[in-house]
Amino acid sequence: MKEYFDFFNCETNSDKVWCSIGNLREHLMARERLLNEIFNVANIGISITNEEGLYEFVNDAYSRIYGYSSKELLGKCFTLVLEEGKREEALKTHKEFILGKTQYKYECKGIQKEGKPIDLYISVGCISMEDGQKYKVTAVADVTEMKEANQKFNLVLSAFSNASEGICFTSSDPSEIIYSNEAFRKITQIDEEVFPSRDNNLFKYSLENSEFHKNIFNKLHKDGIWHGKLRAKRPNGEGYIMDSTINAIKNSYQEITNYVAIINEITDKIKDKERIKYLSTYSSLTNLPNRQMFESKVDMATIIASKLKEKLALIIVDIDRFKSVNDTYGLNVGDMLLKAIGARIKNSLLNKGTLSYLGEDHFGILIENVDEIEYVVKIAEDIQRVISKGFNLHNAAIDITSSIGISIFPNRNHNPQDLLIEAEKAVLEAKDYGRNCIKIFTEEMNNKFLRKTQIENELKTCIERNELFLVYQPQIDLKNEDMVGVEALLRWRSSKLGIIPPFEFIPIAEEMGMIDKIGRWVIKNVCYQIKKWQVTGMPFFKVAINISPLQLKSKSICKFIKSTIAENSIDASVLELEITESSMMQDIEKSISIFSELKEIGIKIAIDDFGTGYSSLSYLRKIPINKIKIDRSFIIDLSHKQESSIITKTIIDMGKNLGYKVIAEGVENQYQLQVLKDNGCDEVQGYYFSKPLMPEKLEGFIKTKQNNY
Repeated sequence: MKEYFDFFNCETNSDKVWCSIGNLREHLMARERLLNEIFNVANIGISITNEEGLYEFVNDAYSRIYGYSSKELLGKCFTLVLEEGKREEALKTHKEFILGKTQYKYECKGIQKEGKPIDLYISVGCISMEDGQKYKVTAVADVTEMKEANQKFNLVLSAFSNASEGICFTSSDPSEIIYSNEAFRKITQIDEEVFPSRDNNLFKYSLENSEFHKNIFNKLHKDGIWHGKLRAKRPNGEGYIMDSTINAIKNSYQEITNYVAIINEITDKIKDKERIKYLSTYSSLTNLPNRQMFESKVDMATIIASKLKEKLALIIVDIDRFKSVNDTYGLNVGDMLLKAIGARIKNSLLNKGTLSYLGEDHFGILIENVDEIEYVVKIAEDIQRVISKGFNLHNAAIDITSSIGISIFPNRNHNPQDLLIEAEKAVLEAKDYGRNCIKIFTEEMNNKFLRKTQIENELKTCIERNELFLVYQPQIDLKNEDMVGVEALLRWRSSKLGIIPPFEFIPIAEEMGMIDKIGRWVIKNVCYQIKKWQVTGMPFFKVAINISPLQLKSKSICKFIKSTIAENSIDASVLELEITESSMMQDIEKSISIFSELKEIGIKIAIDDFGTGYSSLSYLRKIPINKIKIDRSFIIDLSHKQESSIITKTIIDMGKNLGYKVIAEGVENQYQLQVLKDNGCDEVQGYYFSKPLMPEKLEGFIKTKQNNY
């Protein structure tokens, strides 16, 4: 600026002085315009605020960041662009800054005019003027898009890092790997520490020839993508095969800037065709022939046996309560147990038969050239013996038993598939018999399973066909022999099979998963019948309903019972729910929860078949029960078994001491009745007073009782 200050060396001349001052002013104004222009074209927002925090200058970028015009900001307090709750504190900090600090930087959230939050990076400095005035100069950068882009980048990087496929990026030179994920390094075993390095490129360890590589790049330059199989070796010399996809990444000038490779190792798929064949016929768990192989061998063996007029036998071994092993010790221990059982059976056979693992907890043995059935039974007994010796797995001592079914060929129709089915039916018979036993298939078994199948088929639609009905057996108070209640008993009259007793169809309904549906039908119809009796003026009496343990597993059982009571506008106290002692103990905590909820609305709870289960007295006190029912087996034996009399008296005394009512079922004669009276039993039911009655006949029974009094 020398030319503007030379006048100080010139002769004093007013015209010259004023000319020089004018030139200086124009120069300074030009410099100010230049500075303002620089501020306005910059992407950095700049503001100047005075000591009171009022804007004295904002550039275009600053206004643009916050969504205001410069006119809306100038003269206003800088807290305008802050969240309302932070303004007071910010103004206080501003004043402290003016008095003390000269510069600081920070990241924060800002608010645009329309209320949109933005991420900001702010740098603040303080300028002191010669007149003592101080100004805060603030530089603001909107980093919202940068942060969002960074988040997206981290998300993509995380996806790549955790992908099961191997992924790597190279520069435009495919020999220079600039990124690889863990899966890629695991497959190739190229160490991450040597990236990027031209000594560890994607194709360094390729076993393909140069012509193969040339074709890859020709394809990439033409189509931008190549897919195929690559043979390679790891640094340790181990060979492998990978399914590979390579993409060429191009810029806007269609120049390749990077390559992306995605790989999956498929060595096993290529090399293990024999292994696949093995797995299709053998169990990978036990290394024994599987069911498919077993059935094939049985098929072939029956053809040979038919030609040679020989006998053969199938033995199916079912591991008793194997599910409880899995539930208690875990699936790994369960698998180990199956392996150990398979090994023991194989050792016990001593080449007497062909052992297979049929899946789940079943093993099959094919015995050929059988002379006597006793020979097969002896083999089965040996198998049971070696299994029952117990196992020690993962420091867990596991005692196990087995149920065994045997079928013999030639059978009634010489069908190999039926031979396997018959052995499995024999297993089911062994399990029904109490487990840990051996059963040989008979025609009687076949009839039994045929009957079961028929019942299963008819049960599916018994409700829709209105085949179910209820009968009611009176319950008598022993003090005055008044009827104080009834037990609702389910009956089924099938249009195809006739009357089917409950002991036959209820267990099947439980197996089929239909018992909850049937149980709800019972509850609904009992409540409806109670309402009908109330409308006709029948005297008040309680109605007992049997509940299956499977019904208690339904999450909505309480809600259903409550809603059914409400729909029929009946008093909940008229209902009494009966559940067997053993069923109640299956999940004692849930039983307590359900019965407590139902008792709150007035429903009575009774324990059925008491004395036949395994109740804990400590738990019995926790369950909100009102009554215990002595099982009919004790009542039947009262006249000829002293222990039954002792047990009956003990149950009555215990019930009384615990504050429960006691009812006995199955009372059929005067002697049984008198024993129960003498021992203080409260109520009885049985054929001595009445068999189960249809509703209309029950009404007649009640009227007869009333007339007698």
